[in-house]
Amino acid sequence: MSKVERPVLADHWECFEGVVPSVAVTASRDGTPNVSYISHVYYIDEDHVALSNQFMSKMVRNVMENPRLQVVVVNALTGAQLILDLLFERAETSGPLFDTLATLVTAVASHHGMDHVMRLRSADIYRVLDVEVQSFEPGDADAPIPRQPRANTLAVAIPLALSLSRIDDLDQAINRVLDGLVDQLRLPHCMVFLADPEHRTLTAIASRGYDRQGAGAEVRWGQGVIGMAAERAQTLRFSCVGRNFLYIDNVKTTGLLSHDPSRMIPMPGLEAPQSLLAVPMIAGAELRGLIYIESNDRLAFTPTDEQAVGLIAAQLAALVSLVETSHGPDNNQASRAVAKPQSRPGGQNIRIQHFAYDDSLFLNHAYVIKGVPGRLLWRMLQIYAEEGRSEFTNREFRLDATLKLPDFKDNLESRLLLLSRRLAEGDWPVRILRNGRGRVQLEVDGPLLLEVQ
Repeated sequence: MSKVERPVLADHWECFEGVVPSVAVTASRDGTPNVSYISHVYYIDEDHVALSNQFMSKMVRNVMENPRLQVVVVNALTGAQLILDLLFERAETSGPLFDTLATLVTAVASHHGMDHVMRLRSADIYRVLDVEVQSFEPGDADAPIPRQPRANTLAVAIPLALSLSRIDDLDQAINRVLDGLVDQLRLPHCMVFLADPEHRTLTAIASRGYDRQGAGAEVRWGQGVIGMAAERAQTLRFSCVGRNFLYIDNVKTTGLLSHDPSRMIPMPGLEAPQSLLAVPMIAGAELRGLIYIESNDRLAFTPTDEQAVGLIAAQLAALVSLVETSHGPDNNQASRAVAKPQSRPGGQNIRIQHFAYDDSLFLNHAYVIKGVPGRLLWRMLQIYAEEGRSEFTNREFRLDATLKLPDFKDNLESRLLLLSRRLAEGDWPVRILRNGRGRVQLEVDGPLLLEVQ
C-alpha cells in the first residue's frame, strides 16, 4: 500500500490568515477536554506552527499536562478546513517570531480597544504531526466561490527589482516601482513613503489608484498600520481588516502631525479596505521608506506577494540610500550656471506667506508644504524675487546656512522630490522641475508678493 502524502500547509495559506477564528481542543491530565478560540495560528514551515498565547490560562495548563492538541483552521474563501494534530515543543518570549506575532496581536487588540489587556505572553511552537483536509463537496450551496489566482508575483517582481539597479534618479525609480506594482503585479492601489528618521515620520511621495496623489501627507511612526510597520521595521499583512478597523481610520487621517486643519494634506486611501500590506524599505539597517498596498477584497495578498513587494522595497531602499549619500556634480560649472537671471513673467500676483515657526508656506492662502521643503521653496522664491534667478544647485542649498540643513543625512534629494511632486499635484502657479542631476528649475506664473508671518 502506497503512503498517503500529507497535505502541503503552504498550499493552504488562507487558513492561517485569521479571517475565521481558529479552534483548539486540549485535554487535561485526567482527560477533561477544553475548547479555546485562538487569534493567531502562524505558519512557520511545513512541520511547525506557532500559536499566540495571550491569556488562555486553561489551555496553557492543559498543554503543560498533556502536550498534544488539535487545532482547526478555516479557509475563508472556500470554507475548507485543516485539522492539525500538534505536539508542543517550546515557548518563545523574544526573537523575530515573537516580535512578528506580538505586532499582529497588538493590531487586533487595538482594533477592539484591548491593547492594554491582550498582550502576547509567548509564541508557542508546535510540531505538526498530522494534517487532515475537510473541504466542501462540489455543488454545496454554502461553499464560497474561490477567487481566481493571480500570476506568480515573485517571478514578476525579480526583473522589476533588478531594473532599479540601472536607475540613478529617485523620481524615475519611484514611478517605475508604482507602475510595476499596478501593471505587472496587478496591485492597483499603492503608495510609496519616504522616511524622516530625525522626526520619526513617513511622508507620502507618490501613489497610484486614487483620485489624488497625496504628496506631503505624513504619518508618525507607530501610528496606524503604516506607522507601526515603520516603527518596528517589520512587514505587516492583514487579510480581513473589517470596516471599522481602528488602523484604517489612522491611515486615512489627514494632517496627522498637525493640530491645525489649515495645514493638513489629505492622505489617499480606499474607503473601507479589507486587505493591507505595509512593507518597510530598509538599507544599511536603516528605514528609508515604506511601500503600502491595499485592496477592497479579503485575502487579497498572498505570502508570495509579501515576498515580491519585499524584494522591490529592498532594492528601492538601496537606491534611496545611494542617492542621498551622493551629492552629484557639485562642480564650478554647475555653480556658475545658476547666475543667469530670468525674465519676470506677467500675469496675476502670487501671494506667498511664510510662517517662520514651522516653515510652512501658503500660496494664495492655500497651504502647500512645511518644514525643510518649506524652507527650500521659500529660499528659492526669495532669490527669484531679489535677483530674477530661477536655477539652483544642490551644492548651494547645502552651503546656505539659512536653510539649516543637517550636517549629516540631510535627505536633500528626497525633500526636493517631495516639493516638486507636491507643487505639480496641486497645479500651483509655482513649480519645481529637475534640470539635470544636482539642479532644479523654479517656474513662476506671475509676480511674487512675499510675506513673512
